Amino acid sequence: MNEKQRTKNHYMPLFFDDFVAGTYCMSPAARGSYIMVIIALAKRERVLANRKVIERLGGIITDSEFDEVLQKCEVDDEGYLHNRKTTKVMEIIDKRRLAGECSARAQHNAQHNAQHNAQHNTGILNPKILNPKNQKPKRKAVLWSMELGWNGVCEEDKAAWSCHYKGDITRVDEELRKMDTWLKANPKRAMKKNWERFIVNWLSRSSSSTDMIYLRPSESNF
Repeated sequence: MNEKQRTKNHYMPLFFDDFVAGTYCMSPAARGSYIMVIIALAKRERVLANRKVIERLGGIITDSEFDEVLQKCEVDDEGYLHNRKTTKVMEIIDKRRLAGECSARAQHNAQHNAQHNAQHNTGILNPKILNPKNQKPKRKAVLWSMELGWNGVCEEDKAAWSCHYKGDITRVDEELRKMDTWLKANPKRAMKKNWERFIVNWLSRSSSSTDMIYLRPSESNF
């Protein structure tokens, strides 16, 4: 993901009760400066562990209030602030955004393949392209049946779908087994025209629901 994409439309879930509980002992001025530091870090800005820098973000604070803000963050070797929770949440958001883009590309490819096959079957394509010497092997359609389960799913498909799980193909295999079990338990909902779209949508929802588990931990959010 390039820098332009990373700095566009910033958002980060902030659970108010958790934040208040985690900052209850902070002074109002320190808490205000701390929330501004969190916002800056979520926007991928580099914030020096310097009182003057913090004051430019959240207003004038005392030395003790500055120390309160520092206690909530980590300082790297170059003197810049980091907040572990903010970093973790933004990494999850980036992953979900990437999974969404991957899902959109996969759906586009599935539609393109369907159109291509339809044109091929009706003989619309240029006869020169249909020459067996120049024609690429026809891609086998992805299908599912109650008796045989999945058919036509190749390793290239799994590699493409694994973008939902940081390239972990074993997660794709696991989800395919879950889909098979669900479809057999719900035969009335197993009449799909585009099985590849069904798989992509399932994987997208699965990766998003998994990430939400980590967005709100049992302990204080910040």
